[in-house]
Amino acid sequence: MKGFYRSKYTTPSGEVRYAAVTQFEATDARRAFPCWDEPAIKATFDISLVVPKDRVALSNMNVIDRKPYPDDENVVEVKFARTPVMSTYLVAFVVGEYDFVETRSKDGVCVRVYTPVGKAEQGKFALEVAAKTLPFYKDYFNVPYPLPKIDLIAIADFAAGAMENWGLVTYRYVNDALPCLIFSITDFIKASLIITVEYLLLYDLP
Repeated sequence: MKGFYRSKYTTPSGEVRYAAVTQFEATDARRAFPCWDEPAIKATFDISLVVPKDRVALSNMNVIDRKPYPDDENVVEVKFARTPVMSTYLVAFVVGEYDFVETRSKDGVCVRVYTPVGKAEQGKFALEVAAKTLPFYKDYFNVPYPLPKIDLIAIADFAAGAMENWGLVTYRYVNDALPCLIFSITDFIKASLIITVEYLLLYDLP
């Protein structure tokens, strides 16, 4: 589960489906695209994904264009805004079938939590914690979150506990998107800590 790989998940009806996801830390971006794949070497990234039109496409930045792909009516090209200067291991993209819940932080940042189809309600706890964490860190560090959005997505096949990709934080599926499986206050605290720690790591990127 390194680089750009296929993740398997099961729909509410029991059907097996697949998503395309990334995990580049520390030097696995080279598995997806040619690059100077060293954490100390940084650049901006202009990312475009060609995907089936019925799939969700996510990356570090917000979508700036989505248009039909030439000669194939079932495919679209999704273009994302240019990223800030950052290391290759923080680049991320995900393609799959997902639902989401959405809100805005007190500072106006769009916050979304993506879950497998049919399980959006299970992302509400993560959404609440995430939306409150951004303004807390802004006040604590006196540094605003610099991107227009932040997405959190639960990945079924994911080796790490979580990954602080700038603008697209990825988690192992059972960590934060399943409050229906949280049976005690300890589990709520653990889920909250995972979210807040990953957000804290976003401030260690310049």
